[in-house]
Amino acid sequence: MKHLLNNLSEEEKNNIRKLHEGGMKLSIENFKRLVETKSGDVKPYLNDDSEQEINERPEEGSDMVGLDSNYNPVVPKNTDDVDKKNSINESLDVNVHRLKSTYLQYNRKGSDKTFDEIFGELRKEKPYSDFRNGCATKVSLALQNAGKNIKPGFIVQDGPMKGTTIQTSAAGLVRELGEPDINIQDNTIIGKEEFANKIGKNKTGVLICSPCGFGPGISGHATIYSNGKTLDNTNYHLSPGVTVKFWEAKTPI
Repeated sequence: MKHLLNNLSEEEKNNIRKLHEGGMKLSIENFKRLVETKSGDVKPYLNDDSEQEINERPEEGSDMVGLDSNYNPVVPKNTDDVDKKNSINESLDVNVHRLKSTYLQYNRKGSDKTFDEIFGELRKEKPYSDFRNGCATKVSLALQNAGKNIKPGFIVQDGPMKGTTIQTSAAGLVRELGEPDINIQDNTIIGKEEFANKIGKNKTGVLICSPCGFGPGISGHATIYSNGKTLDNTNYHLSPGVTVKFWEAKTPI
């Protein structure tokens, strides 16, 4: 290399020296933070616009609302970026048979075993270890398997539904489902027959009532209603004074 420099003038040599004085500065702050982050120390997701951490804690009680700390959702910059075809705010065009069969499968499994399946090792940690009431979770899983996308909520960590997103509270499902087909305020319909006539005896769909259900922090009860009865054989929706919302499910032709 030296013999090449010998043919250069002193001015050219000085110009080369100036180019290398101080060296190139590299920004390694992001890499340093990544290296120093402990294994399993997953940060709350960041909003792309503000870079501000969002710490949304679940509600107290068993019918939980919150964000899965292992899930980093893409936050659209505006509502126009949302894929409206996958929005659950539209009609429930799903595979009705699969909706019912998936719901019944998880209802037979029970809430604790359902949470054990979908959250795996996370069930040893809070808030997952506190989860007890799985009514909205079962409906969410059934909707997803029947072909309807649901925003998180939480992401399923394990089992056959791994990778899908769910809501774990009745209130969260109501927000995602949007305007119901039938909305009964301050229910005075007590009998099953009268209620079935109001909904439609041959109809199937998601039924959510509030305030109803059981457990501390509960935000309502979610179930699948079909042919005049709930598939979990509960009758919370017949209680006087509750609000009942029903979204009819239809298999696309």
